[in-house]
Amino acid sequence: MLLEKDRPNNIPSLVEIDFIVSGIMGLVTDYVSQQLTLTADELYEEIYRLLQKF
Repeated sequence: MLLEKDRPNNIPSLVEIDFIVSGIMGLVTDYVSQQLTLTADELYEEIYRLLQKF
């Protein structure tokens, strides 16, 4: 694993990756438990839109 100072700015850290994956898993969990009133396609679009920011 590269040290933080040796990483180029465009490579996310493990903390960032864990944060993003946890958020996506939270959304999927909410979708499966029917806490989100979105279709599967809408959920995909929302997740895709959010990931575009990274």
